[in-house]
Amino acid sequence: MRRADGGTLDDGMVEVELVGEQADGPDPSERAQSPPSPGRTGPEPREDHALRDPHPRRHLLRTAPAMGLGLVVLLGLGLTVVEQRRDEALVASVAHVPGLSTSLREPLVERWQTGGPTSVAGGLVLGRQMVDGQSRTVAHDARTGEVRWAAPSGIDAAGSPLRCRTAVAGDALLVCMISGGGVRAPNSDAVLGGLPGRLLLLDAEDGSVRDERPLNSRTVGWDVLEEDLVLARRESGALHISRSRLVSREVVWSVEVPLARDVRARQVVLGVAHGLVVVEGRMAVVVDGRDGEVLGTWDPEGRRVQPVQVQTGPLGFAVWRTPREAQWFDRDGHAGATLPGSPLEAVVDDGSSPHVTLVQDRADLLAVDVRTGEVLWRGPPVRRALTRIDGLVVVEGGGSLHAIDLATGEGRWSAALGPDSVPGFSPVTDGVRLLVPGYEVATGRQVTAVDLRDGTPRWTLPLPGRGSALSVDDGVVRVRFGTQVAIFG
Repeated sequence: MRRADGGTLDDGMVEVELVGEQADGPDPSERAQSPPSPGRTGPEPREDHALRDPHPRRHLLRTAPAMGLGLVVLLGLGLTVVEQRRDEALVASVAHVPGLSTSLREPLVERWQTGGPTSVAGGLVLGRQMVDGQSRTVAHDARTGEVRWAAPSGIDAAGSPLRCRTAVAGDALLVCMISGGGVRAPNSDAVLGGLPGRLLLLDAEDGSVRDERPLNSRTVGWDVLEEDLVLARRESGALHISRSRLVSREVVWSVEVPLARDVRARQVVLGVAHGLVVVEGRMAVVVDGRDGEVLGTWDPEGRRVQPVQVQTGPLGFAVWRTPREAQWFDRDGHAGATLPGSPLEAVVDDGSSPHVTLVQDRADLLAVDVRTGEVLWRGPPVRRALTRIDGLVVVEGGGSLHAIDLATGEGRWSAALGPDSVPGFSPVTDGVRLLVPGYEVATGRQVTAVDLRDGTPRWTLPLPGRGSALSVDDGVVRVRFGTQVAIFG
């Protein structure tokens, strides 16, 4: 803070004699002494005036600026703490949403680097490196890069790195798939050469094998549902789907769905979302994950064989037998509204505004109420949807990101991606902020954290090298450049 003459308030305090200071009374040193009290032989004790400030008001004027400055500092620190706690609470409230990063309140810091392909699960970064003369899967601590364990020799002898998922709360167990390799036959599920695939249950602390299940060429896929394993196989013209306990292998439920003879295992995929088990592709099946009830099966519509697509949500699911329109179903499988257009599903979705689904026709982006089929609003078509959080969707289109209110279609903010920003990026968000890729001549490729609600920039971070991919998995942010991968936190 500066005075009018350019000096600061700390440039030496000038003493000022106040006019009329004596008006408060005579100087204490000139007061008459009181007569001795009866019974006393000496004078009354006198106050030591040398220890008193003879001009208390002047002292107050000298100390007031410092007191005021201290009060401002304390208030500022208090507001900062309150703001930080509020921010932490907001991040924690959406931490359960799949695909979110850790807090982006402060700029990310590069922790360490590694080479080659990597995957993330249970707070570990998994990659391959030479151990005792063998190429082995090695688990690094995601924060420090410290080697936690190497997969037992021979587990991944086929040369493919482990692909793992966190299986049990607290990151105690991992479910990892080992591909057997080989070449698939063109018109059947047979595999020529290679080794049998396996599904391993590993201890995340030391990499020890707790259980092992065989996989074969007829395996459609697997996923984790509430610490249970969901597995789908094609067997004898039928699709077998089961849910079982990971450790004990106790079967929770098992169902069988007839398959057409020409539907092969590799033509369909398995996934779990919103408590529903979904198989989609050459045909579609939706199963209630709680009890195994089959909610419906669907084949493509028309002569042209188009993949059947399923999109799930908190209120139910939609099935596209044709790219042009879908049928909505509630959680019990009862048919509802017809949805015009093809699906537009966000990569990260917290389930807010569950009655609103986004679709696109050839000309427009549409928001449709799944309960009634009413089109709530229309907008220009977009390339993809990145996030749906707290009633706000962020879409990419026309070289920019646009935040749109799901209820009204009102645009909240836009941010240009830049002419040479990261070409392949997954949305990185903590539910409060979103990383927007960009480019500056002086620094090269970079990311800027913007507030999801209003687009306010918070900080900018240059990326190492020429970062070619940006992603977040299990809360860990990774940037790939060349053959290297940088881990941020």
